[in-house]
Amino acid sequence: GKLLTVIGGKDETKQLFFDDNIDHDDARIVDCRDDRGNIVPFEESMNKLCTKVNPVEALLDNEYFLRKLQLCHGDHLEMGASLVEFQRQLAELEDQKASFAQQVKTLAQQVQNLTEENRRMRLRRRIQLRD
Repeated sequence: GKLLTVIGGKDETKQLFFDDNIDHDDARIVDCRDDRGNIVPFEESMNKLCTKVNPVEALLDNEYFLRKLQLCHGDHLEMGASLVEFQRQLAELEDQKASFAQQVKTLAQQVQNLTEENRRMRLRRRIQLRD
């Protein structure tokens, strides 16, 4: 099995053990123990100290573990709001980056068109001067 030892002490520590072998009604291979080595009952540990992970969803969703963390510790998670805000800001910046990339592409095309137009005008001018 896999040992999950709860960190004790006067300062509360947030812990969450992610595992795909945990069942919804049985911790199976996860052996959850308190700071004195006593077994923590499944009802007290499930979605508080350990939680089931779906590997396929975790691969497909970049925010999967953040969502699981919020689900298990959301009301008690001091950093939760800032993590969510960080994710929101990151998504906004990615959107801005894509927008800027499109603007750069458009501007590059405009420069290319103007350069070609300038070349054609110079060529016409040479032809007119020779006539």
